[in-house]
Amino acid sequence: MSAARSDMKSTPRRNRRLAILVAAVSASALLGACEVGPTPAEIAQVEWQTAARLDTPPAYEAYLRMYPAGEFNVVARQRIEELRIQESAAYQAARKIDNEDAYVSYLARFPWGLNSAEADARRATLAAPRLAAEENKAWQDVRKSDRIEVYEKFLADWPRGSHATEAGTKLDALWRTDQGAFVRAMRSGSPGEIQAFMQAWPRSTYVEEARRELDIIRVRDDEAWRRALADNSV
Repeated sequence: MSAARSDMKSTPRRNRRLAILVAAVSASALLGACEVGPTPAEIAQVEWQTAARLDTPPAYEAYLRMYPAGEFNVVARQRIEELRIQESAAYQAARKIDNEDAYVSYLARFPWGLNSAEADARRATLAAPRLAAEENKAWQDVRKSDRIEVYEKFLADWPRGSHATEAGTKLDALWRTDQGAFVRAMRSGSPGEIQAFMQAWPRSTYVEEARRELDIIRVRDDEAWRRALADNSV
């Protein structure tokens, strides 16, 4: 009976030792697995897959520089030659059509092309009359509105336009008016700033809009306060 009790006591200890041993072996195996990285051949394969996915001469040339004796060197050089031929043909086709859309299409397909700089310069030249007309129309619309937000958008859309300087001068002048004070107060989102605007410009046409904004803020704050009370968070 005593021997049986002794065996029962020693069994849990043996089980614990066995569990510790198994855990140690597993941890060692896991650590060993973590220390094993990709082989050079696997890395080269990944680099080739990246080049093939990009499918551009610069990508293939980068692969060739890294692996001058690589497995896919012949394929890479062949593909570079094919792409160069395609790019040259596409550029000649764009030159034959010689309109903005043709050059845009060429540049979308071959941004890396040997002729891309020349194509983009020609595209810009062809686009200039259209852009000038669009900017002029936008400017005429802006002048009718006489609003800060509209001038800001115009300058964002046409920062280098022929009317940009005039638009900037007009915008600076508007900021010095009651409209400028109103816009600053509204953008601050501060009831105090809005109230200060109303006191500084009591006869402004923007006072009513400022008052409505104050009412909205008060209602929103009251509602937030009621929700906080209901949630016992204050």
